[in-house]
Amino acid sequence: MRYQLENCPFCGSIHIDSAGYLLSYRIECRECGACGPKRKTHALAKESWNHQSRELRFEKELESRQLLEHLNSFGSLPPPSAGVHETASHS
Repeated sequence: MRYQLENCPFCGSIHIDSAGYLLSYRIECRECGACGPKRKTHALAKESWNHQSRELRFEKELESRQLLEHLNSFGSLPPPSAGVHETASHS
């Protein structure tokens, strides 16, 4: 079975390579150096990479949604006033 590799979950790169070791394989991103887990076969390494990539992407999306929901719970905030960054003078 052929597996198409998912993009890197950390940097989004499509430049993904397979690395073979003495008794194992793993998938690596050429852009950021992220690595999947070592597996006994090339197919298992690809499957693990894709699973890890989907899991991490899902977690990032969930965290983003939770952050947006939290920020929205504050309601609409007024824009900052022009003098916010000025320091008060002491006489």
